[in-house]
Amino acid sequence: MCSIALVSVNGSIDFLCYPNFDSPTVFAALLDDQKGGCFEIQPQLGKRKVRQLYFPDTNILLTRFLAEEGVAELTDYMPIATDGEQPNEIIRTLAVIRGEVDCDQGRGRLQDAVPATI
Repeated sequence: MCSIALVSVNGSIDFLCYPNFDSPTVFAALLDDQKGGCFEIQPQLGKRKVRQLYFPDTNILLTRFLAEEGVAELTDYMPIATDGEQPNEIIRTLAVIRGEVDCDQGRGRLQDAVPATI
């Protein structure tokens, strides 16, 4: 994959050009929250703190949602093959580390001008 995705601290992919840097945007909530589109995975927690970090020397982003009732971790990355081939995908996983956490998974909307065949 020759692209990037911007993951906000609320667990939403708010910007993605796909499959290349110069491709049209699929998600562009960063530019227009109403029409831009996003892909959000949202743990349902009360008063929470959110922390983000990259695993050292990787492109793996960990978004950790911390609350009294539980802890959830959202992991996002774009795999890079060792043989030079690019798998052209985004991997998102959500894990509950502690407690019971409900989740609004897969809520998303495509940018208005993008066909829904992705």
